[in-house]
Amino acid sequence: MILSEFELSEIDLLTGGGAPGGTKRSRRPTPRTAAAPTVTRVGEWWLLGRHRVGCGNLTDAVDAMLAGEKEGNVVVVLAGNPATVDTIIRRWQARTGDSARHIASGREFTESPGGASDAG
Repeated sequence: MILSEFELSEIDLLTGGGAPGGTKRSRRPTPRTAAAPTVTRVGEWWLLGRHRVGCGNLTDAVDAMLAGEKEGNVVVVLAGNPATVDTIIRRWQARTGDSARHIASGREFTESPGGASDAG
């Protein structure tokens, strides 16, 4: 037995048991919603305004930084997988109201590589 200066309700709060007098939090995982289809492919880079985000290797990221030097104050993000790039782009688009554009083709992010919308 371990003695402490905490009340049982305080221990519940610290361990995620809920507020004093409240119901306990379920230990079951929250069901996830279906993920949106992945638009980005490995090696692709997107323009978010003047910033760049891509899925590739470090050489690609250095090339993107050098290309962006002319514009000044450019952020380059290199992600490890296409789904992460898509998440970054979707959040940026939701916050800014702008559309990301594929650097090589100029297509908008909402279009899959074949030209169809990724919305459904």
